[in-house]
Amino acid sequence: MDIDKEYEDVLRKCKFISKKDEWFVEGTEVKMCDVWQYEIGYKFKHGCGLFGGLTNETYKGYTGELPREDGEICPLDEFLIYDESGNEISELTLDEYKSLLAE
Repeated sequence: MDIDKEYEDVLRKCKFISKKDEWFVEGTEVKMCDVWQYEIGYKFKHGCGLFGGLTNETYKGYTGELPREDGEICPLDEFLIYDESGNEISELTLDEYKSLLAE
């Protein structure tokens, strides 16, 4: 399997929880729409992706309620990344993650 595809397949099964002082509301889960910029040896927190979720950010002329739904391209280090088993994997490389699963 292609390393980029393998990396993307893992991330597509993950939960992304927004950190404090980032675009999306702290502690909320956001949905990954797309991810890219992975290189061998990167930790899961490297790279960036397109996400959708709740934000308190506004823009000129916005008069609606906050938080509001929004989509944004963000670096992955704005999130705590949890795999489908609840392991926080942000600081792991793909190889380290595969070793974790093998234990």
